[in-house]
Amino acid sequence: MSEEPRPRRSVGAQPELPEFRDEDPLAPRRAAGAGQPAPPGDDDSRRQWIVVGAIGLAMVVMVAVLYVVFGTDARDDEAAPATTATPSASASPSPEAPPSPAGTVEVVDDTAVTVPDHWERYADEVTEGDRRLIRVRDVAHDVSLQVATLTSVGTELPAACQALITDQGSAYVVDFQVTPQFITIDGDAVAVTCGFVGTREDDGAATSVLFTMVQRGSDLHTLVVRMMRPQDLAADTPALREAATMTCEATRNFGSALPLC
Repeated sequence: MSEEPRPRRSVGAQPELPEFRDEDPLAPRRAAGAGQPAPPGDDDSRRQWIVVGAIGLAMVVMVAVLYVVFGTDARDDEAAPATTATPSASASPSPEAPPSPAGTVEVVDDTAVTVPDHWERYADEVTEGDRRLIRVRDVAHDVSLQVATLTSVGTELPAACQALITDQGSAYVVDFQVTPQFITIDGDAVAVTCGFVGTREDDGAATSVLFTMVQRGSDLHTLVVRMMRPQDLAADTPALREAATMTCEATRNFGSALPLC
C-alpha cells in the first residue's frame, strides 16, 4: 500500500512532482498523433478492466514473491506446537539442512548481492564517473536484475522513478504504467516503486519492468534496482524468488531493508 510522502530536506531547487492522473496518456508517443477520443464502447470498457487488473497484478507480484520466499511473520514458526521425539537406538542422525545455493558476491559500491551461479552477469558498467552498475539474468526464464547505488538522484524520488519509466519505456510499446508509489520503510530512508508493462520493440516480448528506489537520509545515496520479467511468468518461478532474494539482500546491505526482508 502507498502512503503520503514524508517531508524531506531539500538539496537545491527540485522540479515539481508530476501530477499522475488516471486520464493521463500512458504512452506519450501514442497520444501525440491521436485525435479526439471516441466515445467508449464495449471493447474500451473491457480493456479498461483488463488494464486495472493488470496494474494490480504488477504492483503485488513482488510482494507475492517476497511472501513466498520469506513468509509473513517469524512468529508463525514460534506458534507451531513443539513435539518431542522418543530416542531410539536404531534411529539414524537427522540429515543436515541443505546448503544455500552457491553464488558470487558482487559488491556494488554501497551494497552487495549474491548472484546465483546459474545466473550470468551480462553487463558491468560505470556510471556517475565511478559508480558501479551491474546487470545479471537467469537466461532460462528471461528474468534480469540491475543494481546500482547513485549519488545524484536528488530527493524527489517519485519524479526520479517516473523519469526512469519515460527513459527506459522508450524501447517498448507501453501498455500501461504503474505510477510511483511510496513504500513504508523504517528509519530515515525513503523508498519508492514504479514500473510499466509493455512489448519490447526489438523482439515483441511482453515484459513487466519494476523499479525499486531506496534513499538513505544520512547521505542521500540511492539504491536503484530494476527487475525485468516476462509478463506471463508465474509468481512462484524460482528465478523470481531468486530476484526477490537479491533485492532484499541489496536493501539490507544498503542499510534500509524493505518490508518482509
